[in-house]
Amino acid sequence: MLSKGAPEVLSKFIKDLPADYNSSYLEYVKNGGRVLALAYKYVNKMSQTEMLAYTREEAEKDLIFAGFIVAECPLKPDTAGVIQELKDSSHEVKMITGDNALTAAFIGQQLKFGRGPSLFANEATVQGKITWNDINDAKVATTTNAEEVHKLSRKHMLCINGDVLERVILLPEAAPMIRNMDVFSRTSPAQKGIIVGCLNQEGHFTLMCGDGTNDVGSLKRADVGLAIVNNIEPTKE
Repeated sequence: MLSKGAPEVLSKFIKDLPADYNSSYLEYVKNGGRVLALAYKYVNKMSQTEMLAYTREEAEKDLIFAGFIVAECPLKPDTAGVIQELKDSSHEVKMITGDNALTAAFIGQQLKFGRGPSLFANEATVQGKITWNDINDAKVATTTNAEEVHKLSRKHMLCINGDVLERVILLPEAAPMIRNMDVFSRTSPAQKGIIVGCLNQEGHFTLMCGDGTNDVGSLKRADVGLAIVNNIEPTKE
């Protein structure tokens, strides 16, 4: 039985994790790679009844690491130019993605979403305290309110993942904090919609681009929802 998933998630189910597991995949994602981890386990032949009774917890337990799949997805030639045109015309550009935070940050830096080095929201408390780490996971700053987040955003590209975002959106100052963040990674479909809603709440007119079913909610919530699909020409018979 073969399993695949995000390296940081699948690692929880792998027995005898290689010592260089984290450093290996992090080296790829820091440079823009999209990484899937592969693992497997041997399962005895089972009857249909036994298969139906076989729980997910049992299936995912004690996996054997098989390797990584690393994919590159280079930017389209005109992407950087389009982003710069938007910024030059006083639009703000943010990235909302399901990708790993480091992969998203690499792309964000290429496209100059922020105003400096990447900082990652590492933790958020119910009191509104957010700890920010650099790309090497070293603590750089702590913010306690929306104004401090704004000041930090003037010199950094602020990145937040879905787990930390889940706590931030419960804060009284959630909307102004989110307004000053640049890259949202590992976000769920619901979180994408919440991010757009917070920007609307701050008085912005929003345009959301999406290319999959996970984006439908946020496309509907934006003032303008732009669905990106392949234009397949009909086959001529």
